[in-house]
Amino acid sequence: MTIRVICFSFMLIMLSPYGMAQEWIEDSFEDFADGKLDASGNNIYVSSDGKVRTIHRFDYNDDGFIDLLFCNTHDQVDNLPSTLADVMPDRTVVESDIAYPGTLQVRSSDLNKDGYVDLVFVPNFNGIQGTRNFVSIIYGGKDGWPVTRTTGHLPGNLITELAIADLNGDQWPDIVTLNSAAWIVGQPSGRIVRIYWGSERGFVNKRFRDLGIASAKSITSGDYDGNGRDDVAVLGADSTITILWGSSLKTDKDSIETSSLICPVGKDGLTIVSGDVNKDNKTDLVVGTSRDSIYIISSSGDRSWGQIQEVNAVKASNIVIADVDADGQNDIVLSYFEQRIGPAGEYGGAGESSGKAAHILWGQEKGFSVDDMTTLSAEYISATAVGDFDGDGKRDIAVAINRDRLTFTAQSVIYYGKGGRQFEKGANGIRTSGAMNAYAFPDPDNNKDLLVFSNSKEGTVREAVPASIYWGSTDGFSVQKRTEIFMSSSYESTVADFNADGFTDMIILGAKHHGHKDDPWGGANIFWGSSKGMDFSKEGRSILSEDFVASSNTADLNKDGYLDLVVGAFNMSGLKTTVVIYYGGKDGYTREKRVEIPCPGRSTGIQLADYDNDEWLDIAVNVYGESMVRIFYGSKSGFDFENRKEIDVPSPIDLNTADLNSDGWLDMLACSYSDVANNNHFDMGTYIFWGSNAGFNHANAQWLPGFAGLGPVIADFDDDKYLDIFLPHYHGELVRDNLPCYLYWGSSAGYGENNRSELFNNSAAQGMAADYDNDGKIDIAVANHTALGSHNAKSKVFYNDGNRFKNPRITELPTSGPHWSQNTDMGNVYNREWSQTYESSVFQWNRSRKSGSLDFNGLVKNGSELEFEVRSAKDRKELDDSKWIKVNDSGRFELGKEDRVIQYKAIFRSENGDCYPVLDEVKIKIQ
Repeated sequence: MTIRVICFSFMLIMLSPYGMAQEWIEDSFEDFADGKLDASGNNIYVSSDGKVRTIHRFDYNDDGFIDLLFCNTHDQVDNLPSTLADVMPDRTVVESDIAYPGTLQVRSSDLNKDGYVDLVFVPNFNGIQGTRNFVSIIYGGKDGWPVTRTTGHLPGNLITELAIADLNGDQWPDIVTLNSAAWIVGQPSGRIVRIYWGSERGFVNKRFRDLGIASAKSITSGDYDGNGRDDVAVLGADSTITILWGSSLKTDKDSIETSSLICPVGKDGLTIVSGDVNKDNKTDLVVGTSRDSIYIISSSGDRSWGQIQEVNAVKASNIVIADVDADGQNDIVLSYFEQRIGPAGEYGGAGESSGKAAHILWGQEKGFSVDDMTTLSAEYISATAVGDFDGDGKRDIAVAINRDRLTFTAQSVIYYGKGGRQFEKGANGIRTSGAMNAYAFPDPDNNKDLLVFSNSKEGTVREAVPASIYWGSTDGFSVQKRTEIFMSSSYESTVADFNADGFTDMIILGAKHHGHKDDPWGGANIFWGSSKGMDFSKEGRSILSEDFVASSNTADLNKDGYLDLVVGAFNMSGLKTTVVIYYGGKDGYTREKRVEIPCPGRSTGIQLADYDNDEWLDIAVNVYGESMVRIFYGSKSGFDFENRKEIDVPSPIDLNTADLNSDGWLDMLACSYSDVANNNHFDMGTYIFWGSNAGFNHANAQWLPGFAGLGPVIADFDDDKYLDIFLPHYHGELVRDNLPCYLYWGSSAGYGENNRSELFNNSAAQGMAADYDNDGKIDIAVANHTALGSHNAKSKVFYNDGNRFKNPRITELPTSGPHWSQNTDMGNVYNREWSQTYESSVFQWNRSRKSGSLDFNGLVKNGSELEFEVRSAKDRKELDDSKWIKVNDSGRFELGKEDRVIQYKAIFRSENGDCYPVLDEVKIKIQ
């Protein structure tokens, strides 16, 4: 506590023959700066223009209603049907959907020997972040491949490819899948190649064989030894090709004979395919790589191989072997696709390094050469297929296009063969979306081939999806009262008057979530407020460019009168992760005042709070990559990596802060995302670390059940004076839809699973608490990320029914894959009350006084109040124990005869949690 002694001779005013008045005036930054801010300035500060202001804002247009911001990250749809293309003789294309939701690959065979082609699908990564997935079968018939014959779900773990082969010689095709490394106790080491045995009774999940193959990357099937039985080849990243030889097995448990050969591709190997490339009627192998070459391994029969041939060509992730020009010699069609991957593992579609054409290496007696290669232009290509699609007797080449420049919906194309190694591009494109594969198979009834495109994703490329503000009003929220803000990959937001001009500003983070490092909108987009409102234009914003930022917060960390901005980021391979502080100043936020604190492993969920009660704000972040929470302790000299506390938490994803047990120390809520050490289960719950004068300790913590909690919110929802905890759940064990989000009710006994309610949401990514309808009760808004494979889900507002949300009124609002939005709770960080305090320094005098008065100047809007209290004593020691006395409307108060020190407290109150007074000047006069 600072004591200010005013020189008596300068402050005397003659009042009467019997006494003099003494006056203190505080109206500058220096005057107010030596006072004490509530919660060390978590939501209140002294601005450089000499005013005491609160910080966080929730009513963006100052109309008395709290508004809702949703940071829409992406609008992708993952559960798309595959596209079946049937080309007519005039080359019009009849498109139809094959109702299997989202695929990476399809293969065909007559699995049940009924004379119809059956289709087997590898699923795409549809937003379910667990590792368990399934291949599925759609059995064919006269009516094609209807959903009514979609069956045979066969489980695996991160299945990426499949092949079909009769490996046990029973004349029934088997399904061979390439999975992750072992996920079940007792499985062999290496990536698991699982063989589901086919039979007259079909397939069942219990009838399989698991084989472990080190570093396996791709699989294919063919008869490599010419004995009339199917074999399987597996390409490994260790340059090994493992062959599973087909034979007559008496039981499913009989050993499968294997052999291996070395192909010097190492980690550059991408794909392996089978076919006769040298016209000797033997099935050879071709390996595509991420360097400009392919490798041909010729079969010599009798389970032996010829010399490996390297052919300088192009990168190839997809290879088709077929006699395209009908000269009796098979040709090789190459294409290259490189998936862009974002900071949290999201697939962003064809990257800039992907190929821009299909390339045909023409087969000839002397072998293959890039000098005898035809190129077919195809930007954003992912794969090709070869067949006679229009039935004219000439081979055509279908090209799967992964995306176009703006969206994943694109026009895949067919290059129709004209003979003489010439092609013409079809006039009719085929509508696909995020196409990952093209596959041709015979249509014998019409003497041609059919074509299936595996669609994986729909939506906007580069996540150029607008953020949304739903404006509060007497009629509630609606699409008609919505503002859309151009953004790219918006992720999280902080709203405050950053330049202290009296107008609300907004920061929205562009996270580069799909991995686009060149995104000009990446970083902190600042939208400045004015008398006309916030400027949401592209031109009017300021951008602090940062890579993969996902968290922000603001306060005056160094107490210089300017709000500072703190941002945190994802941990990206090859990039250092830091906490970035932009210290504010008269020139705003500049690179010159940018400071980094090393924070390897991630730096999101930023909390600015004084955990050690030393009157300096600390910075807490979750460090997902290192399974801990880091607290960087603040001090007069700033922040230092060496001055930190680390608390082990399983893969923490988000944080919150409050004094949950009302003991005067801030507690920390840490939400665990998943059990990354044990098959990525999402049931790791949430931890409460109890604050104390000894700091945080793993042994002084409580665990609450939950599922990947994101955007937790703390408030007193039932108005019983105990803080409650709402945990939005982002991901369940195997689903993300219709998840119960837990509302733990606070009580004298604390928190427990027997005292909670559930509100159902779809992959909830943020909770927000406010009185949205101004009825005096705290409501809950939830940002819902995805539902049933579509990120165009509905977020929800649950209006408090006064009965612990047993029958809430619910409003649904269209959003597109929002993550954290405004990830700061409304209210005082300790108790969530809508009040903040400022305590002045101590004023001292040296003769007896009877009474005093307090006057102030400030901005007190409707819906806010500014109250004052004073306390006085004979000295500072006694002052600390003196009671605060409210100053009445007259501003007058009494003094004790022996009082020689005084202090005032300003109490800033809001009726809605947003609108607070601004204090400009305080005058205290004693006499």
